[in-house]
Amino acid sequence: MIDEEDDVTPAWTNWVGNQSCRPAEIVSPETEAEVQSAVRSAASAGRSLRAAASGHSFSPICTTDGTLLDMSRLAGIVGIDAQAETVTVYPGTTIAALGDPLWEHGLALRNQGDIDSQQIAGAVSTATHGSGIALQNMSASLRAARLVTASGEVVEIDERMPELLAAAQVSVGMLGVFTELTLALRPAYQLRETLRYWDLDELSRGWADGFRSSHHFTFHYFPTAAANDLFDFEAPPGLDLTRMSRVTTCEIVGLDETEDLQSEPRVGRPYRVYPQYCAPNFHELEYMVDLADGQDAFGEVLEVFDRFPEFATYPIEVRSTAADGAHLSPNHERASLVISVSGEPGRAYQPFLQAVHDVLLGYRARPHWGKLSRFTREELESVLPRHGDFVALRRQLDPEGIFLNEWLRPLFA
Repeated sequence: MIDEEDDVTPAWTNWVGNQSCRPAEIVSPETEAEVQSAVRSAASAGRSLRAAASGHSFSPICTTDGTLLDMSRLAGIVGIDAQAETVTVYPGTTIAALGDPLWEHGLALRNQGDIDSQQIAGAVSTATHGSGIALQNMSASLRAARLVTASGEVVEIDERMPELLAAAQVSVGMLGVFTELTLALRPAYQLRETLRYWDLDELSRGWADGFRSSHHFTFHYFPTAAANDLFDFEAPPGLDLTRMSRVTTCEIVGLDETEDLQSEPRVGRPYRVYPQYCAPNFHELEYMVDLADGQDAFGEVLEVFDRFPEFATYPIEVRSTAADGAHLSPNHERASLVISVSGEPGRAYQPFLQAVHDVLLGYRARPHWGKLSRFTREELESVLPRHGDFVALRRQLDPEGIFLNEWLRPLFA
């Protein structure tokens, strides 16, 4: 979001207000040529340049005192190939904008999360994901792209260059600026969403089968009754959610099944079932561990909450993702259990998040790039096998590091 009250030095802030900056300039390109011009101008002036999507990240991924590209005007669908099951889009296109057009061609995204306001380039660059043991993150769907590099030239990336594609799929904006992205799709389908409420014993018994057998399996664990307030979940009358989990399971049903998004279980198109209202009053850390270690890791996170009861006012969200091959993907070559915890705005939550970090690092956790994380470079090098390969390629494409900022430079310079 841009504060337009100050025309001289406009400020930018992310969706929850925990990250902000005052760039030297904000450029809103509408064409690829304008992106190239902005990159060349920033390089000539010795400025850093970061591209901002919808600002949905909790991490300081976009902040810069140099040039900030607001990509929202470079948006829309370039083309849909129903036979190849792909869609090509401009970077500022939101996930929400794809649902109906793809459906009209008998297609759907392979997976998506519970928020659909993100722009495609940001979602791909940060490995945004949904939940499902057989479902990869959105970055893994990237099949081709046009990328403006630090020289201002356009590099066309596709599956004929697997190393570059694997680096670009989760590049966190460090290789350049996307101007077009081609994503792999799947045939259209409908979902039936079922809600259950399990105590810890029921969760323990249903854990393995839930993740293994469901198309989509997610749960929110409420360490206290107050944690329910964050997402405004409505529990069945008379049910106290304290130390219980709200379990969401989605299964694929036939396209001929009647859509009903008002009753429970809900039935409908995936882009109508997955999104849910989410009040932006939390600061989220999200790490991913090997799926095989997930239940043990979750148990240790609960112990951290017992040590910091003052932060037990937010639910813990737990999901899963399939393995992929992207260099910086938190799911690189391993299926993952995703654990998300939140710090309370306005409170000194850093010791609490550091304790969660320390516990999950013991399980070789990896960060979601759009969420808060506390990794050092040495820790990233130890948990991301292709970190060095990505850094070498980044240096090749951007030798002066204009696409780095103060957060990324210590980790990837």
